[in-house]
Amino acid sequence: MNLSMGISLSCSIRQELRLTQAQRQEIECRMSQLRLGLVGSLRDEQYEIRGCCPSCGHKMTPAEVLAGFTDNPTDFTTCCVECDYRYQPRLIAFTMGATIELPFFCGPQTTQQMAQLGHLSPEELSTKHPAVYRAAITHYGSLVKAFEMIGISYPFTEQFDWTAKVGPYLGRLSDGVIATAVGVPKKEITKLRKRLQITAASKRKMAKELN
Repeated sequence: MNLSMGISLSCSIRQELRLTQAQRQEIECRMSQLRLGLVGSLRDEQYEIRGCCPSCGHKMTPAEVLAGFTDNPTDFTTCCVECDYRYQPRLIAFTMGATIELPFFCGPQTTQQMAQLGHLSPEELSTKHPAVYRAAITHYGSLVKAFEMIGISYPFTEQFDWTAKVGPYLGRLSDGVIATAVGVPKKEITKLRKRLQITAASKRKMAKELN
């Protein structure tokens, strides 16, 4: 193969691998769903972000819900992408055979409410402030990470039998994301993934799953 043919083939491969905007959005949506699944599974719960506009009935995606929040930390409403009506989105938690409906906040709104809650254990935070607790883990993966975002060193840890629950997410979420969720060093997740001979997560890998 001569040089010009090699360059041409290389360019062709890059073009085939280049992700479209729609693919990137779909991948980000899928990764968000996977992370939501992981943090819920660790706690024996399932979470669903619901943004159904009470004005026009449009069902917004989680990404649309997040994009509709304002910078005002006291305004907990999102904006409907169809009719511009503002309303409070919900987080549905399915737990122990019960369904709990809670208000849902964006990341900065969540951490602002956490500023005075660093003395509460995970169990206390979950019981006394269930919406804040679940919003924190859905946005940041763990309470430790959420408190870290506002400069607070959280002294508590959540205990999980995580080795039995992270299997479906290895190689689909990054080792770092999983490590943050379960509260262990990244290298521990990487070691487990490699022992199971699972290739690392990547957007290219996710794109192939979508095809």
